[in-house]
Amino acid sequence: MTSQRGRLGISLLYDTLLFAVMVSLSAAILLPAVCSPQAPLASLEKHRELEVDDALHSLLASRPETFSYAFCGTITDQVAGSLGVDTTSDGLYGQLRSWILANTPRHETYSSLLAEDLVCQLRVPLGPSGSIRLNVLTADFDASLKAALTAFFSTYFQGKYLYNLSAYWHPIKGLALGGNLSLGPPPPHQTSHVATRLIAVPIAPAIRIGNTTITLTRHGLAHYLNLINLSGNSTIPQIANIRTVLNAYLHHTPPYTSRPPAADAVSENLTSLLDGFLIDGIHTANRTLFPGIANTTLDRLFARITPALQNATNPLLNETFGDLTGTINRVLSGLNTSLAPLTTGLLTRFNTSLTGLLNLTCPSLPAVLSAAKTWALNQTRATAHQLLAPAIHAFTDALLNATDCLAAFTALLTTWLLDRLALQSATVTLTIWTMQP
Repeated sequence: MTSQRGRLGISLLYDTLLFAVMVSLSAAILLPAVCSPQAPLASLEKHRELEVDDALHSLLASRPETFSYAFCGTITDQVAGSLGVDTTSDGLYGQLRSWILANTPRHETYSSLLAEDLVCQLRVPLGPSGSIRLNVLTADFDASLKAALTAFFSTYFQGKYLYNLSAYWHPIKGLALGGNLSLGPPPPHQTSHVATRLIAVPIAPAIRIGNTTITLTRHGLAHYLNLINLSGNSTIPQIANIRTVLNAYLHHTPPYTSRPPAADAVSENLTSLLDGFLIDGIHTANRTLFPGIANTTLDRLFARITPALQNATNPLLNETFGDLTGTINRVLSGLNTSLAPLTTGLLTRFNTSLTGLLNLTCPSLPAVLSAAKTWALNQTRATAHQLLAPAIHAFTDALLNATDCLAAFTALLTTWLLDRLALQSATVTLTIWTMQP
């Protein structure tokens, strides 16, 4: 019995020693992986992801200590300089300019300031990858905002990171109509960390057509599209045409007995429908059913300028700008024989900007603005055709692939049209990275 117990004790001892050896070997094998440089690197990457996210959140929620800009300040300086006024000093001109034209938004966050700047720019697409700014009246707003942003990041990062802040508002997705702002060098393709936020833009939430109010939200637009007979027997010619094509395709009725002619007809009518919905508006012989997103956007921005410039008289300027522009005109008129040198300067500046684009010189500011709006709509339409052609073909394929394309048409079309819009939000992106040794 004693001998058997001894053998069991020795066996248990061997098992214990073997277990200890196996644990030691496992630790020796796994230790390099646990202590690998990849572990602290992953921790550092996570830390930077959190840091860039916190930085963007802090920016958008913060308020600049001091912020001001001069409406029409850049053009006013150009006009004054052409009249021989020293615009670089803080003398009488600088005091008058600050007193008359300066705006100091109070209690505005960086989020609000960014949104206001984007909405005011009136950028128009120049092909798929470029744009031009038509509103030159708020250029000083850009410069002041970039200076305030630079001061914020200098204090926040203390030189620890390089950064790029990019923001854009494109009411029609993928189309550079609206505004954009970029601060900082282009970020590298690798070793950078990115945070993105959506911010609200200060546009009126509704538009009115006759006795109907359209709320510019996804739900509101979907409701209105149903009101104008998007389903059923539509009064919109393009939708009625598409329904006719789909019905003929389902029943193998000439000329749409095969897929290619049906797809071509659907794509052609979709292109025309997009022109109406996104650009020019949807119209019938008797009324306007929808004003068009680009047309409405441009109307709202130009409408703030055009009434003030019906003619170059102080009463109209005073009525719109609260005597600000009229006062500057009177100050500058004392230095020159021109009745309204600021208005003349505006005309010259707009003409200089648009002559190369429109190949014409307009005799008055209202004529310049009218020509600019027409050009902007045409340019937006042409660019939209280039960018949206793949989406139109993809939608046509999805529609014709549906089991019952006629029944699926209404829901697919409503979703597809509304997915083209980003009316009430702008996108802000912050990228940070470290300088490589």
